[in-house]
Amino acid sequence: MGFTDVEPIRFDFWRLERKIPQRTWSLENGKELILVEKEKTFEVGKKLVELCKAGKHMEAVNTLYGPKIVSIEAMSSPQMPARMEGINAVREKGEWWEKNHEVHGGDVEGPWPHGDRFIVRFKYDVTAKTGPMAGKRMKLDETALYTVKDGKIVQEEFFYHMG
Repeated sequence: MGFTDVEPIRFDFWRLERKIPQRTWSLENGKELILVEKEKTFEVGKKLVELCKAGKHMEAVNTLYGPKIVSIEAMSSPQMPARMEGINAVREKGEWWEKNHEVHGGDVEGPWPHGDRFIVRFKYDVTAKTGPMAGKRMKLDETALYTVKDGKIVQEEFFYHMG
């Protein structure tokens, strides 16, 4: 049997509503194919930005992150490894950061979604309370890439310039 002998699969696109693992495809108004998972990802991103703008970073972690979250920083430090796994480790990292920095102001932009991921930009004016930068005021500008699965953030990756 050759390739040309295979019967093509046909779909009735006007009645299409088919579940594919982790994603639901549906046809609305007979015109557009909507990927519901993308909508969930965008909603999670909007909620994250809303909470971070309000200074509620730990609430964002507690409500939007999955239990097996993976957090990846651009580099490690003596206080923190670059890669952390699990909600408790990520909570501890967030609590450490809040305790060791005085935030004078900031801005959060986004989200910019793409499939099951989205990007958020964080800009903060902070003074470190401890470590080699203690007492020094600095401007932080970083971008984070988040991955969403089943309506929860399962991975965050931070990108920033250290030069």
